Amino acid sequence: MSKFAAVLLAGGASTRMGQPKALLDYGGVPLWRWQLNTLIQLEPDELLISAAPGLEFPDGPWKILYDKSPGLGPLAGLMAALRVITTERLVVLAVDMPAVTPEFLRILLAEAGHVGGVVPELDGFYQGTVAIYPRCILPACEQILSSQDRSLQQLVRYGLMEGQIKMHPVHTTEQHFFINLNTPYDLLLPSEASLLKGQARRDSNMYL
Repeated sequence: MSKFAAVLLAGGASTRMGQPKALLDYGGVPLWRWQLNTLIQLEPDELLISAAPGLEFPDGPWKILYDKSPGLGPLAGLMAALRVITTERLVVLAVDMPAVTPEFLRILLAEAGHVGGVVPELDGFYQGTVAIYPRCILPACEQILSSQDRSLQQLVRYGLMEGQIKMHPVHTTEQHFFINLNTPYDLLLPSEASLLKGQARRDSNMYL
């Protein structure tokens, strides 16, 4: 498999949650550690964390990219990562989607090819925070971020039109991957994600 980078998007405002999502306890570890371990299992050549100012992380085999302009959404974190990577592909994973598995991300990587991108589509919505982006889409990120519509939806539509991104129709068996943790109540919902809690220390390479 050709080289690729990976970034954990952990810079959201977490307004509805009432506290930084990245620091939530998930199966006995902070949520950011759980999600970062998912990315580590892919064995990326470069590993990044896009974080909100004020969040602190221990040293590790990752680079921290702090938001220089908070409040611009996940597109800003994606753009910051695309600017510093040296590989042609970037795996993106949101911190609040703990049901996503390394196996699913490997499927997306395989579909992306050596230099392309892949974004899952579910019920007409592009799941842009669990996706693969090509580095060549960076100019479009910069242009869209300076416009009124700074959504990942806009970026994905552009990438599809230009042939830089493929769409991955989400199969019924994959829908549970896209459960978001947005409010404290979401942590109590029975879901595939919650069933995984007992496996928080599932791999020897979990950084504790």
